[in-house]
Amino acid sequence: RMGGEYSYQFAEDYFGAFRAGVNDGSFTIGAGLVIMNRYNIDYAYVTEATDAFGENHRVSIGFNLK
Repeated sequence: RMGGEYSYQFAEDYFGAFRAGVNDGSFTIGAGLVIMNRYNIDYAYVTEATDAFGENHRVSIGFNLK
């Protein structure tokens, strides 16, 4: 497993991130957004060498209870 991430603050309360990597021979790429350090939205594209369909799109939405 190996990967990297580049994050960027494009406004006072908004951060973005771009990610790419390899997991057990499968290529992955994704992006994320953090809003007001409380809400996050993430997207990932994963190629699955062992899956019959060969690729997956994954989206997650989360929030912190502060």
